Amino acid sequence: MFESLFYFLNVALLFIAIAAFGEHYAMISSLAEKSGKDYAKHIVFGFEKNIKTYPWFIWPYMAHFPILFFGYIFILVVGIPNNDRTLLLMVGALLLDFTSFALFLLFPTKVTPLIGGLIDANSLSPGKTRDLIANTNNNMPLFNSLPSLHVSQGLWLGFALYELSAPLWLFVPYAIWFVLMCLGTVILKYHAILDGITGIILGTLVYLMAVSLDVQAIKSFMSSLTATISLLSIDVVLLYSAKEHSALLQSFLSRKAHTKAEESQNTPSITRAS
Repeated sequence: MFESLFYFLNVALLFIAIAAFGEHYAMISSLAEKSGKDYAKHIVFGFEKNIKTYPWFIWPYMAHFPILFFGYIFILVVGIPNNDRTLLLMVGALLLDFTSFALFLLFPTKVTPLIGGLIDANSLSPGKTRDLIANTNNNMPLFNSLPSLHVSQGLWLGFALYELSAPLWLFVPYAIWFVLMCLGTVILKYHAILDGITGIILGTLVYLMAVSLDVQAIKSFMSSLTATISLLSIDVVLLYSAKEHSALLQSFLSRKAHTKAEESQNTPSITRAS
């Protein structure tokens, strides 16, 4: 009885750790910017500047967040109680975020200026698409492009649906959305092509490594008080640092607005394709 209680409590704590880790995205970008390094020129192809932009791709791109959220809920409610291997995917999700953030710091990249700059929201007709693009552009990190978290996390969720033997009526629409979202990262000039390729490679490697773990050993650990203490400690640290990070986020957005104003004077804006 107590083992089951600890198990489900620790699974919830693991979800909190994954969510709290994601809240540090802007902070990691700020740290990458402070490194003074930028490897973007090594990962951008010359032809990427000529890729046409289509504003409507912002919808599948931004749908990533609610889809990922409901994907977590689906896994928590359907997957964890019925499929032990789903637990391995959750461990993989935390590892995926950690590895991505480490790569952001090791290989800072700022690709947008090299691939033509962001879509100028002011050149679009008034409407929800323009508003969404304007809001996204204003909050887009300067760095943190390699690998694409949109792509790697989207692929991870696809693997989770596969592990849960999702029906075709769910898997096929998801696959279509995933392809559109991946295209959107490049078409909207938020990522270079190699960002997406790296995201696919990283997501696949993390999945293969996660499912190769001993599921019974992981489940046994997740049913222990030791796991509760460990995960609770991690959550407290992550949540506290996320709170402290709010001031840093405001500073980051202020610098972002200043940099954007400077770049607008030097980089021609992209108008939408007809």
